[in-house]
Amino acid sequence: MSVTTRQIAWLAGFLEGEGYFGQPHNPLFFAADSTDRDVIGQMARLLGVKVYGPYTNGTSKNGTPHKLKYRAQVNGKTAAGWMMTLYPLLGTRRREQVASCLHAWRERPIFRGDRTCCPKGHPLSGENLYVNRRGQRSCRQCQSRSARLERKLAEQTGIAGNKTDGTECAAASK
Repeated sequence: MSVTTRQIAWLAGFLEGEGYFGQPHNPLFFAADSTDRDVIGQMARLLGVKVYGPYTNGTSKNGTPHKLKYRAQVNGKTAAGWMMTLYPLLGTRRREQVASCLHAWRERPIFRGDRTCCPKGHPLSGENLYVNRRGQRSCRQCQSRSARLERKLAEQTGIAGNKTDGTECAAASK
């Protein structure tokens, strides 16, 4: 879906009044809550996220329940991109919140799933990328080097590593 300049301006205005920007632990996010499901729905469609809710928001002092509210939220890299897009359209206070969030997000450690290179600098893509059954990514070059070093060490020490032919166990039991 292509987004128009008018929709971006609408989103900036809506978030200026109803939104909040944060980084609670590691995932960067922004969200808005509203009692108007259609407005939250418009935000959710624009951002490609779902509407959460309805939620209750407690009761007033006289015991009457508050209106039900709905939420739309954007996380991670997508939130960062939208924050940078919306930044020039926001007021001073929201700009400070966005700048603070983006600074903290940029300074956070990169998680393994976000890395484009292994610790040795080899690319984690194409033929060099290995993904195991559990979805963990690793570098084929580093795996090959490690296996070669293990074989060399096994040859030098006479220890066969994890692979045995059973003779070690038979000799130990005598």
